[in-house]
Amino acid sequence: MNPVAKLFFWNETAYKLYKRSKLLPWLNARYVEWKFLKDLTSARSSISIDDPMEYMGFKMVIDPSQRHDLYFLILKDKNLVYEEEVVQFLRKSSEKNIIFVDIGANNGFFSLLVASLSQGNIVYSFEPSPSAYARLTNNIGLNSFKNIQPYNLALGSKEDDGYMNISNLEDGLNSLKVIPNSNSMVPVHITTLDNVLKVREVDIIKMDVEGMEEEVMKGAKEIIGYNHSIKIIFEHNATFLNEKSDNGVSFLTNLGFSIYRMGWDRSRLILRRVTDVRNLPDLCNLIAVRDEEFDCNWSAPL
Repeated sequence: MNPVAKLFFWNETAYKLYKRSKLLPWLNARYVEWKFLKDLTSARSSISIDDPMEYMGFKMVIDPSQRHDLYFLILKDKNLVYEEEVVQFLRKSSEKNIIFVDIGANNGFFSLLVASLSQGNIVYSFEPSPSAYARLTNNIGLNSFKNIQPYNLALGSKEDDGYMNISNLEDGLNSLKVIPNSNSMVPVHITTLDNVLKVREVDIIKMDVEGMEEEVMKGAKEIIGYNHSIKIIFEHNATFLNEKSDNGVSFLTNLGFSIYRMGWDRSRLILRRVTDVRNLPDLCNLIAVRDEEFDCNWSAPL
């Protein structure tokens, strides 16, 4: 394991141990976070990558200033898979050609993955952050993918103009919601998925939109209603939970979806039905399906 990988691994491990234990005091948790960010800053200055990294069968440029990008470097070094539960689900789904919508695509990892799995797959990628969108389009070009259509747009529940809060830590944390560690904003035009996509047929929507899940879902209501067998993968982030929002869980439930927490155990996808978002971990991936259309062979008991 190279020194950068070792550094990242031990800091990540310490943070995960804190998240699993309610016994460690708040001050110790803050120290773990502070040391992780401090060491990561030192590591960034020692990284110089002139050539694109090949990972999962496609190429990506690694930006040392982006913590999210560095994470892929560490995962490759340790021969690990990023968000394996989502990756394996997309691999299985791509056994037949699919139409995939990636909302909050960042550097394009999931868009690149789906495009690489089959030339017959069609991918629509949305990323409002100017710098992340530049990396997304650069990565598409590196791989000469013709089956990805990128959009430098923010999605919500209606046409509007607004501001995106820019995270000091990484582009993946930028949000139209108020976020910590941000002291700058960029103006963005907000539209809806229903207004942008001319096609109605969509197989899978994946979104990572930092608290905007329900707004994006409302703006995709026509597409969601048109495709009875659609699967929606979205991030649950407890940071954005409040009395008015449960990250879109209630909205989808009212449309006839069942919500499951996704997990991966060695060689199988683990699905745990969500009945109360308050019982979920602070951060995890969820999938919404209409049960009668879902391949239950994916589901396995704990």
